[in-house]
Amino acid sequence: MVERITWPQALAWRMQRHLLEPVGTRSVAEVVRRLGAVQAQVATAVELAVRVRRLQSSPGEVARAATYGSSPASIIRLKAARSTSHICRYLCEIIGPRNRIPPLS
Repeated sequence: MVERITWPQALAWRMQRHLLEPVGTRSVAEVVRRLGAVQAQVATAVELAVRVRRLQSSPGEVARAATYGSSPASIIRLKAARSTSHICRYLCEIIGPRNRIPPLS
């Protein structure tokens, strides 16, 4: 038997998978880890993409989490193709805290 899924059910599932409904209490690093990476054409949009997924957030918290030398539970900011901003958590786990790459300015 084939299970039928309605558009509202598909949207609800997608909102949940993208951490948009319900909004949670995860840290910046946990949000980025759960999403895999966060991409934006403008650096400020990266912060907005993370902050909208958290119940309590403050301006600059994404930048603080990406600061060189911060706690091990931080994120890495990358400039990929076409100077697009990305933040990634998995690279922190791969290269480890001692081999951190300074953030790009």
